Amino acid sequence: MKSILKDHRSSIAVEYALIAPILILLGLGAIEFSAAVRVQLNTDQIAREVSTMIAATPIPYGSTVANINYLQLQDFYDAAIDCNIAPSANLSISAAEVNFTATNTTGTKAWDASTAGTSPAYTAMPASALTQASGLGDTVNNDGVIIVQVTTSYTLPFLPSFFGAIPMGPFSSVSTVVARPRNSLTITLNNGLDM
Repeated sequence: MKSILKDHRSSIAVEYALIAPILILLGLGAIEFSAAVRVQLNTDQIAREVSTMIAATPIPYGSTVANINYLQLQDFYDAAIDCNIAPSANLSISAAEVNFTATNTTGTKAWDASTAGTSPAYTAMPASALTQASGLGDTVNNDGVIIVQVTTSYTLPFLPSFFGAIPMGPFSSVSTVVARPRNSLTITLNNGLDM
């Protein structure tokens, strides 16, 4: 009877030794997957927040059009970067306004500005901004839409790369949001620092 129990215990140890690494990898994979979903949700939230802040730009006294400048854009970007819940992820934000006329419903770029991290580089337009804005214009002259694109690049922290079979990254998460200006038909970008 004791030899049967002894044999049973050793078979349990062998089974555990065979199954434990698989269970550990499944657990780490679940953690990695939830981290990737969290990064994507964070990217979506940041894109929505920046587009909302830009769209809510007020109309200056004595004007009929909302006006934004680079310092305000940088403040919006900095606020979004501060909200990044995945500090290990590299974040870049770009924004553009596409304006329409009654005869041009495909739109033309009015202005764009972007930043990568905390250093401003006001040149890049969100990828495919004109394509995404196409058809959003109506028969009103001089209306426009704001397009904000957030790209997050991150690397998996836990799972090792098994002989190159499982890539560790970097992976990119992209979120694009289109919003309409709230206080005027368009928002102009002042090239100077003051309005």
